[in-house]
Amino acid sequence: MRRLRRNECRQTLGAEISLLQDDIERAKLLSGTILAKQVRQEKSSVSLAEVEFSVFSQFGDDGIIQYLVSHIDIQDRSFIEFGVETYREANTRFLLLHDNWRGLIMEGNRAAVDEIWKSDRNRSAGYA
Repeated sequence: MRRLRRNECRQTLGAEISLLQDDIERAKLLSGTILAKQVRQEKSSVSLAEVEFSVFSQFGDDGIIQYLVSHIDIQDRSFIEFGVETYREANTRFLLLHDNWRGLIMEGNRAAVDEIWKSDRNRSAGYA
C-alpha cells in the first residue's frame, strides 16, 4: 500500500514539474517576443553586444540572430544545428518556436535524442 502511494506521489510530482516547465517556457517565449521586437527596431549601425539576449541560447545569441535576420533578406527560413544535446539550450530553438522557422537538428548522443522525443514541448513544435 505504501509503495503504491509513493508511486502515485512521484507521478503527481512529475506531472506538476512538467506543467511548471511548460509555464517557464511560455514565460521565456513571451519575454523573448518583447526583446525581439525591440532588437528588430535597432538601426543597422548598432553593435552586436547591444542586441544580445538569451531565451534558449547560452550567450545572448538569440538577440544577435534576431537582429541579423531582421536586417538581412532571407528567402528560405530554415536552419541546421549540430550538437543540440536535449535542445533545451540551442541557437535555433527561438527561431523555431517564435519565428516559425523550420530546420534540422542533429545530436549524436542517443539518450539526448530520446529526451528530445519524450518532450511534449518538442512534439508540439513539430519535430520529426
